[in-house]
Amino acid sequence: MEIAFAVLERLEIAILKRTAPMRYELMGHAPPFYRELFRNGDGVSLTPWDISPMLEFFITDAETFFERGLEGAISSGIWREDGVHEHKALQATATILHGESLLILRSLDEEYMERVRILQKAREQLLQQRALRTDLKKYKQKADHDPLTGLYNRAALMDTLSEAIARADATGGTFSLLMLDIDDFKHVNDDYGHLAGDSVLTQFGGILTRHLRSGDMAARYGGEEFMVLGANTPKEQAFLMAENLRARVAEHDFQLPRPITVSIGCTAYAHGEDAYAVIQRADFALYEAKRKTKNMVIVR
Repeated sequence: MEIAFAVLERLEIAILKRTAPMRYELMGHAPPFYRELFRNGDGVSLTPWDISPMLEFFITDAETFFERGLEGAISSGIWREDGVHEHKALQATATILHGESLLILRSLDEEYMERVRILQKAREQLLQQRALRTDLKKYKQKADHDPLTGLYNRAALMDTLSEAIARADATGGTFSLLMLDIDDFKHVNDDYGHLAGDSVLTQFGGILTRHLRSGDMAARYGGEEFMVLGANTPKEQAFLMAENLRARVAEHDFQLPRPITVSIGCTAYAHGEDAYAVIQRADFALYEAKRKTKNMVIVR
Protein backbone atom coordinates (compact mmCIF):
# COMPACT_ATOMS: atom_id res chain seq x y z
CA MET A 1 0.00 0.00 0.00
CA GLU A 2 2.86 2.39 0.84
CA ILE A 3 4.35 1.72 -2.60
CA ALA A 4 1.00 2.51 -4.25
CA PHE A 5 0.70 5.78 -2.34
CA ALA A 6 4.29 6.69 -3.24
CA VAL A 7 3.49 6.14 -6.93
CA LEU A 8 0.40 8.32 -6.68
CA GLU A 9 2.45 11.03 -4.98
CA ARG A 10 5.05 10.84 -7.79
CA LEU A 11 2.29 11.09 -10.37
CA GLU A 12 0.91 14.11 -8.50
CA ILE A 13 -2.42 12.50 -7.68
CA ALA A 14 -4.12 13.27 -4.38
CA ILE A 15 -6.94 11.06 -3.11
CA LEU A 16 -9.43 12.19 -0.49
CA LYS A 17 -11.69 9.51 1.01
CA ARG A 18 -15.21 10.62 1.92
CA THR A 19 -16.11 9.61 5.48
CA ALA A 20 -19.36 11.60 5.82
CA PRO A 21 -21.16 14.37 3.92
CA MET A 22 -18.58 17.12 3.28
CA ARG A 23 -15.98 15.27 5.39
CA TYR A 24 -12.87 13.75 3.81
CA GLU A 25 -9.53 12.29 4.89
CA LEU A 26 -6.33 12.25 2.86
CA MET A 27 -5.13 8.83 1.76
CA GLY A 28 -1.35 8.46 1.74
CA HIS A 29 0.81 11.55 1.33
CA ALA A 30 -0.15 14.82 -0.28
CA PRO A 31 1.76 15.39 -3.55
CA PRO A 32 3.70 18.66 -3.96
CA PHE A 33 0.99 20.53 -5.89
CA TYR A 34 -1.57 19.77 -3.16
CA ARG A 35 0.75 20.85 -0.35
CA GLU A 36 1.48 24.13 -2.17
CA LEU A 37 -2.10 25.02 -3.11
CA PHE A 38 -4.31 23.72 -0.35
CA ARG A 39 -2.81 24.66 2.99
CA ASN A 40 -4.29 25.86 6.25
CA GLY A 41 -2.69 26.78 9.54
CA ASP A 42 -2.22 23.13 10.58
CA GLY A 43 -0.89 21.79 7.30
CA VAL A 44 -2.71 20.54 4.22
CA SER A 45 -6.42 21.27 4.03
CA LEU A 46 -8.99 18.49 3.91
CA THR A 47 -11.51 20.94 2.47
CA PRO A 48 -9.69 22.27 -0.62
CA TRP A 49 -12.98 23.65 -1.99
CA ASP A 50 -12.77 26.33 0.70
CA ILE A 51 -9.69 27.60 -1.13
CA SER A 52 -10.52 26.86 -4.78
CA PRO A 53 -13.68 28.40 -6.34
CA MET A 54 -13.66 25.73 -9.07
CA LEU A 55 -13.54 22.91 -6.51
CA GLU A 56 -16.30 24.64 -4.56
CA PHE A 57 -18.38 24.49 -7.71
CA PHE A 58 -17.51 20.82 -8.34
CA ILE A 59 -18.01 19.54 -4.78
CA THR A 60 -21.76 20.28 -5.03
CA ASP A 61 -22.08 17.84 -7.94
CA ALA A 62 -19.69 15.40 -6.27
CA GLU A 63 -21.73 15.28 -3.05
CA THR A 64 -24.93 14.67 -5.02
CA PHE A 65 -23.17 11.88 -6.93
CA PHE A 66 -21.89 10.27 -3.72
CA GLU A 67 -25.32 10.39 -2.09
CA ARG A 68 -26.72 8.23 -4.92
CA GLY A 69 -24.32 5.49 -3.88
CA LEU A 70 -23.89 4.02 -7.37
CA GLU A 71 -20.46 2.98 -8.62
CA GLY A 72 -19.06 5.17 -11.38
CA ALA A 73 -17.32 8.50 -11.75
CA ILE A 74 -17.87 12.13 -12.70
CA SER A 75 -15.13 14.59 -13.60
CA SER A 76 -14.68 18.33 -13.57
CA GLY A 77 -13.26 20.29 -16.43
CA ILE A 78 -9.56 21.06 -16.55
CA TRP A 79 -8.66 24.37 -15.01
CA ARG A 80 -5.76 26.56 -13.96
CA GLU A 81 -5.43 27.44 -10.30
CA ASP A 82 -3.57 30.47 -8.99
CA GLY A 83 -0.17 29.23 -7.84
CA VAL A 84 0.08 26.37 -10.35
CA HIS A 85 3.04 26.38 -12.75
CA GLU A 86 2.05 27.89 -16.10
CA HIS A 87 2.52 24.53 -17.84
CA LYS A 88 0.33 22.60 -15.44
CA ALA A 89 -3.39 22.31 -14.84
CA LEU A 90 -5.76 20.52 -12.45
CA GLN A 91 -8.65 18.12 -12.78
CA ALA A 92 -11.01 16.66 -10.16
CA THR A 93 -12.84 13.33 -10.29
CA ALA A 94 -15.48 11.96 -7.93
CA THR A 95 -15.69 8.17 -8.01
CA ILE A 96 -17.26 5.33 -6.06
CA LEU A 97 -14.99 2.29 -6.20
CA HIS A 98 -15.65 -0.92 -4.28
CA GLY A 99 -18.01 0.96 -1.99
CA GLU A 100 -15.55 3.76 -1.20
CA SER A 101 -16.33 7.37 -2.16
CA LEU A 102 -13.18 9.05 -3.41
CA LEU A 103 -12.33 12.57 -4.55
CA ILE A 104 -9.28 12.46 -6.82
CA LEU A 105 -7.28 15.60 -7.65
CA ARG A 106 -4.69 15.44 -10.43
CA SER A 107 -2.01 17.79 -11.65
CA LEU A 108 -1.77 17.61 -15.45
CA ASP A 109 1.22 18.47 -17.64
CA GLU A 110 1.59 20.91 -20.56
CA GLU A 111 0.09 18.54 -23.15
CA TYR A 112 -3.26 19.53 -21.71
CA MET A 113 -2.65 23.26 -21.83
CA GLU A 114 -4.27 23.95 -25.17
CA ARG A 115 -7.40 22.32 -23.87
CA VAL A 116 -7.04 24.32 -20.67
CA ARG A 117 -6.95 27.56 -22.63
CA ILE A 118 -10.14 26.56 -24.43
CA LEU A 119 -11.85 25.51 -21.21
CA GLN A 120 -10.66 28.49 -19.18
CA LYS A 121 -13.50 30.53 -20.60
CA ALA A 122 -15.93 27.74 -19.75
CA ARG A 123 -14.72 27.83 -16.14
CA GLU A 124 -15.34 31.56 -15.95
CA GLN A 125 -18.81 31.10 -17.44
CA LEU A 126 -19.65 28.39 -14.89
CA LEU A 127 -18.65 30.64 -12.02
CA GLN A 128 -20.65 33.49 -13.54
CA GLN A 129 -23.68 31.20 -13.89
CA ARG A 130 -23.38 30.19 -10.23
CA ALA A 131 -23.30 33.84 -9.20
CA LEU A 132 -26.31 34.51 -11.43
CA ARG A 133 -28.26 31.62 -9.88
CA THR A 134 -27.46 32.99 -6.44
CA ASP A 135 -28.67 36.44 -7.47
CA LEU A 136 -31.85 35.01 -9.01
CA LYS A 137 -32.53 33.08 -5.81
CA LYS A 138 -32.19 36.29 -3.83
CA TYR A 139 -34.48 38.16 -6.22
CA LYS A 140 -37.06 35.36 -6.02
CA GLN A 141 -36.83 35.48 -2.22
CA LYS A 142 -37.59 39.19 -2.32
CA ALA A 143 -40.41 38.74 -4.84
CA ASP A 144 -42.11 35.98 -2.82
CA HIS A 145 -41.72 37.39 0.68
CA ASP A 146 -43.10 40.26 2.71
CA PRO A 147 -40.15 42.53 3.55
CA LEU A 148 -41.41 43.43 7.05
CA THR A 149 -42.33 40.05 8.51
CA GLY A 150 -40.23 37.74 6.32
CA LEU A 151 -43.31 35.61 5.66
CA TYR A 152 -44.57 34.79 2.19
CA ASN A 153 -46.61 37.51 0.54
CA ARG A 154 -50.11 37.35 -0.90
CA ALA A 155 -49.01 36.51 -4.45
CA ALA A 156 -46.91 33.58 -3.24
CA LEU A 157 -49.80 32.36 -1.09
CA MET A 158 -52.21 32.38 -4.04
CA ASP A 159 -49.76 30.40 -6.17
CA THR A 160 -49.30 27.83 -3.40
CA LEU A 161 -53.04 27.67 -2.78
CA SER A 162 -53.67 26.85 -6.44
CA GLU A 163 -51.05 24.11 -6.28
CA ALA A 164 -52.58 22.72 -3.08
CA ILE A 165 -56.03 22.57 -4.70
CA ALA A 166 -54.68 20.74 -7.74
CA ARG A 167 -52.78 18.29 -5.53
CA ALA A 168 -55.79 17.66 -3.27
CA ASP A 169 -58.05 17.03 -6.26
CA ALA A 170 -55.52 14.64 -7.77
CA THR A 171 -54.82 12.66 -4.59
CA GLY A 172 -58.11 12.92 -2.72
CA GLY A 173 -56.37 14.67 0.17
CA THR A 174 -57.22 17.96 1.79
CA PHE A 175 -55.63 20.97 3.46
CA SER A 176 -56.70 23.65 5.89
CA LEU A 177 -56.73 27.41 5.53
CA LEU A 178 -56.53 29.77 8.50
CA MET A 179 -57.21 33.49 8.23
CA LEU A 180 -55.81 35.49 11.14
CA ASP A 181 -56.45 39.12 12.05
CA ILE A 182 -54.67 40.96 14.90
CA ASP A 183 -57.38 42.36 17.15
CA ASP A 184 -57.72 46.16 17.37
CA PHE A 185 -54.48 46.68 15.46
CA LYS A 186 -55.55 50.18 14.41
CA HIS A 187 -55.41 51.24 18.07
CA VAL A 188 -51.79 50.04 18.28
CA ASN A 189 -50.81 52.39 15.44
CA ASP A 190 -52.95 55.23 16.77
CA ASP A 191 -51.82 54.96 20.40
CA TYR A 192 -48.17 53.95 20.08
CA GLY A 193 -47.14 54.85 16.52
CA HIS A 194 -46.42 52.94 13.34
CA LEU A 195 -43.00 51.76 14.51
CA ALA A 196 -44.71 49.96 17.37
CA GLY A 197 -47.21 48.57 14.88
CA ASP A 198 -44.40 47.30 12.66
CA SER A 199 -42.79 45.66 15.67
CA VAL A 200 -46.04 43.86 16.50
CA LEU A 201 -46.34 42.60 12.90
CA THR A 202 -42.75 41.40 12.89
CA GLN A 203 -43.11 39.58 16.21
CA PHE A 204 -46.41 38.10 15.07
CA GLY A 205 -44.71 36.72 11.96
CA GLY A 206 -42.05 35.18 14.18
CA ILE A 207 -44.69 33.42 16.26
CA LEU A 208 -46.19 31.87 13.13
CA THR A 209 -42.78 30.80 11.87
CA ARG A 210 -41.81 29.14 15.16
CA HIS A 211 -45.05 27.30 15.83
CA LEU A 212 -45.99 25.83 12.46
CA ARG A 213 -44.90 22.52 11.00
CA SER A 214 -42.24 22.49 8.30
CA GLY A 215 -44.78 21.68 5.55
CA ASP A 216 -47.16 24.50 6.46
CA MET A 217 -47.08 27.95 4.87
CA ALA A 218 -47.58 31.30 6.61
CA ALA A 219 -48.18 34.47 4.61
CA ARG A 220 -49.01 38.09 5.21
CA TYR A 221 -52.27 38.54 3.34
CA GLY A 222 -52.39 42.31 3.79
CA GLY A 223 -52.13 44.84 6.61
CA GLU A 224 -52.68 42.98 9.87
CA GLU A 225 -54.26 39.95 8.14
CA PHE A 226 -52.34 36.71 7.77
CA MET A 227 -53.00 33.32 6.23
CA VAL A 228 -51.77 29.86 7.17
CA LEU A 229 -52.06 26.93 4.78
CA GLY A 230 -51.87 23.65 6.68
CA ALA A 231 -50.74 20.79 4.49
CA ASN A 232 -52.73 17.51 4.72
CA THR A 233 -54.76 18.94 7.58
CA PRO A 234 -58.47 18.14 8.08
CA LYS A 235 -60.84 20.59 9.75
CA GLU A 236 -60.54 19.11 13.25
CA GLN A 237 -56.76 19.36 13.18
CA ALA A 238 -57.01 22.87 11.73
CA PHE A 239 -58.95 23.95 14.81
CA LEU A 240 -56.22 22.61 17.12
CA MET A 241 -53.57 24.37 15.03
CA ALA A 242 -55.50 27.64 15.19
CA GLU A 243 -56.08 27.36 18.94
CA ASN A 244 -52.39 26.80 19.52
CA LEU A 245 -51.49 29.91 17.51
CA ARG A 246 -54.16 31.99 19.26
CA ALA A 247 -52.80 30.96 22.67
CA ARG A 248 -49.20 31.62 21.62
CA VAL A 249 -50.07 35.15 20.56
CA ALA A 250 -52.07 35.84 23.73
CA GLU A 251 -49.19 34.77 25.99
CA HIS A 252 -46.48 36.58 24.03
CA ASP A 253 -45.03 39.77 25.51
CA PHE A 254 -45.14 42.36 22.72
CA GLN A 255 -43.61 45.01 25.02
CA LEU A 256 -46.73 47.20 24.87
CA PRO A 257 -49.01 48.48 27.66
CA ARG A 258 -51.97 46.69 26.08
CA PRO A 259 -52.24 42.95 25.31
CA ILE A 260 -52.17 41.74 21.71
CA THR A 261 -54.57 39.01 20.66
CA VAL A 262 -55.67 37.46 17.38
CA SER A 263 -58.95 36.23 15.94
CA ILE A 264 -58.84 33.25 13.59
CA GLY A 265 -61.24 31.80 11.06
CA CYS A 266 -60.39 28.36 9.77
CA THR A 267 -61.76 25.88 7.29
CA ALA A 268 -60.71 22.88 5.23
CA TYR A 269 -60.77 22.51 1.45
CA ALA A 270 -63.82 20.83 -0.07
CA HIS A 271 -63.13 19.04 -3.34
CA GLY A 272 -64.28 20.83 -6.45
CA GLU A 273 -64.23 24.40 -5.10
CA ASP A 274 -61.90 27.14 -6.22
CA ALA A 275 -59.47 29.27 -4.22
CA TYR A 276 -61.98 32.10 -3.86
CA ALA A 277 -64.53 29.78 -2.21
CA VAL A 278 -62.16 28.41 0.42
CA ILE A 279 -60.76 31.87 1.21
CA GLN A 280 -64.29 33.31 1.49
CA ARG A 281 -65.32 30.59 3.94
CA ALA A 282 -62.26 31.26 6.13
CA ASP A 283 -63.01 34.99 5.89
CA PHE A 284 -66.61 34.48 7.02
CA ALA A 285 -65.36 32.42 9.98
CA LEU A 286 -62.90 35.19 10.87
CA TYR A 287 -65.66 37.82 10.67
CA GLU A 288 -67.76 35.77 13.07
CA ALA A 289 -64.86 35.51 15.52
CA LYS A 290 -64.30 39.28 15.35
CA ARG A 291 -68.00 39.97 15.78
CA LYS A 292 -68.28 37.82 18.88
CA THR A 293 -65.58 38.28 21.50
CA LYS A 294 -62.38 38.45 19.42
CA ASN A 295 -59.36 36.43 20.59
CA MET A 296 -61.11 33.28 19.49
CA VAL A 297 -61.22 30.62 16.75
CA ILE A 298 -64.25 29.91 14.60
CA VAL A 299 -64.40 26.92 12.24
CA ARG A 300 -66.65 26.77 9.20
